[in-house]
Amino acid sequence: MRENRIEVRQKSFIGARIVYDGGNSTVDCIIKEISASGMRLAVSEKLSIPDEFDLHVPRKGTMHRVRLVWRDSGMAGVEILNDGSKVPASDNETEIRRLERENAMLRAELNEVRAELQKFTANQGRAAAG
Repeated sequence: MRENRIEVRQKSFIGARIVYDGGNSTVDCIIKEISASGMRLAVSEKLSIPDEFDLHVPRKGTMHRVRLVWRDSGMAGVEILNDGSKVPASDNETEIRRLERENAMLRAELNEVRAELQKFTANQGRAAAG
């Protein structure tokens, strides 16, 4: 493949999310290379993506509008159409706190179920022995 870019892309390995259909559809991807004007994304070739979409980069707290330039063998080249709007950190932090609370509640429930299972197993063992 002939190199058409003027800028050199820097290698990276940053998780990102392709967002389209008004935010109703998302596809996870990895930013493999990045420059000021474009990126090379690793994205499943089995998944369909539109010609233009938002690219959310949680680690950087940004959302870029991009245009699909090429796609081949699980890779996609995109042109960056804007400077990337900042995703409000408070939204990210709020979601993280919510997920941490949910995680703690689920762990507590799991511990309760494990305790009940241990009691049940112990009772079954006594009943079989007696």
